[in-house]
Amino acid sequence: MSKSSAKLNSIFNLNESLKSGTVSPVYCLLGNDSYTIDLFVDKISRAASDLISSDFDKMVFHGDTNSIDELISAATAFPFGTGKKFILFKNFESVKDKKRLVEYLKNPADFSIVLLVHYGMPSSISSEPFSSLSSNGFLFEAKELKGRNLVNWVISFVDEKGKRISAENAQLLIDLVGEDKTLIELQLEKIFIFLNKEQNITFESIKSLSSELKEYSIFDLQDAIGEKNIEKSLSIAYSLIQSGKELNYLVFMLNRFFTQLASMLELKRNKTSDSDIAKAIKIPYYFVDKYTSMLNRFSEEEIMNAFNALIKTDTLIKTTSQNQKSLTAILITRILSPK
Repeated sequence: MSKSSAKLNSIFNLNESLKSGTVSPVYCLLGNDSYTIDLFVDKISRAASDLISSDFDKMVFHGDTNSIDELISAATAFPFGTGKKFILFKNFESVKDKKRLVEYLKNPADFSIVLLVHYGMPSSISSEPFSSLSSNGFLFEAKELKGRNLVNWVISFVDEKGKRISAENAQLLIDLVGEDKTLIELQLEKIFIFLNKEQNITFESIKSLSSELKEYSIFDLQDAIGEKNIEKSLSIAYSLIQSGKELNYLVFMLNRFFTQLASMLELKRNKTSDSDIAKAIKIPYYFVDKYTSMLNRFSEEEIMNAFNALIKTDTLIKTTSQNQKSLTAILITRILSPK
């Protein structure tokens, strides 16, 4: 990504102007977060529709079949109706003659709203027409959200739906589903239906959704391993792999699980209270007894052995061509039957 991309307007800055009814003559939405780009295409389209009086003034162009000259010709032609005209130009990244847009940007038609949709980032933001788009305030970037920013997005999305979720449970959901916002939204919509009138999305409601759909989750695998039930652990792990979960995801989550157990072991030695343990290892307070029971089944040596098994499996994933099911069997066996 170009260093200058850091200076770009965030796509989320459009929320305020769109809510106030202020519409720009040109928008260019670009970036690696296609989910958010599509979301704002819909928002801008709805805002523009209030200013259009004829369906003939709604046009859609495509970067692989339409040229900039066609776009400019349409944008400078007067509307059929008494309102404005709206031109959506999809896949702007596919256009070969982008620089021809620069002249139009010097004096865009005040009766047209042009929305350019560019998935991904150009090789250089300082090149034209991106430089002109940026200097005129028409360029907006949709960055992929990571870490705390993604957690905040989940919290905000849930809040918009009239529900509540803690940062801790938002992170758990991301760990379970992955960082794809489309998949996160899909799972949240299922949870909303499952919750019905209940307002809070809890750890239990996230986990219960898998049970309701008769699907195994990573938490089921953790429970089975925590019980030292090798047959059940293998069955659940195979099911997760078959359902599309990658083995490196299982390794990541199990590493976190054993890190929690290792931290809990140290905290218990220091006679830390259950409430402080829950905060320290980031689990709900009412799960402390369950984790204590699982911890009691593992010695410190067995926990260290689990870490070694996870490290070895991670190495095998990267260096061998063994199939994931075989590597999964090796991993579970090394954790629960080290001898």
